[in-house]
Amino acid sequence: MHYQTEEQQIEAIRTFFKKHSNLMWLVILTFALVFMAYRYWTWQQIEVKTQASSLYESMMAASERGEQKNIIAYADKLANSYANTIYGQVANLVMAKYAVQDSNNSRAKKHLETVINKANLPALRQIAVLRLVRVLIEEQDYPRAMKLLKKNYEKNYDFINYELQGDIYVAEKKMAKAKMAYNEAEKIGHKKGIMNRRLELKQQNL
Repeated sequence: MHYQTEEQQIEAIRTFFKKHSNLMWLVILTFALVFMAYRYWTWQQIEVKTQASSLYESMMAASERGEQKNIIAYADKLANSYANTIYGQVANLVMAKYAVQDSNNSRAKKHLETVINKANLPALRQIAVLRLVRVLIEEQDYPRAMKLLKKNYEKNYDFINYELQGDIYVAEKKMAKAKMAYNEAEKIGHKKGIMNRRLELKQQNL
């Protein structure tokens, strides 16, 4: 009787696979395609990072040799082709720096906004925010500059944040608010052991 039960179980399994063979093959094929797609995506990500890393090393080597033309060429390629990688984000900061030097604020803002929107590292994002704020102050776009500072407040950069707030208030002729912002920056500086002669001069000039 036990043998008969096993035979019945085997027959039931055979019947099931026969009846649902198309579905089973579809499930197997789906899993295989998902696995292959994942492997391809992983390989592609590694390849992208490898290429971006190689370009970044070339950019840094050009920087050490003082070859500005090559620095810009490598940075431009990284910024346009690998913007989602950390290398591309650093390259956007480099491109923004040269754009500011060329008095091309529009291009500088574009590169800095790319970093703000794509950076995964908070430090990189905050650097881009602070640099964009300086560009906006130069353009006298004080409301947007202040909004950026307050919206993207990072405790590790609070000293610079308050100093820039003070700069904006000075530009807007709001001296009382500027003094409060500079004083806050000074307090933070003392706590962190930051000595800033520039800030002292700004306070004296109020």
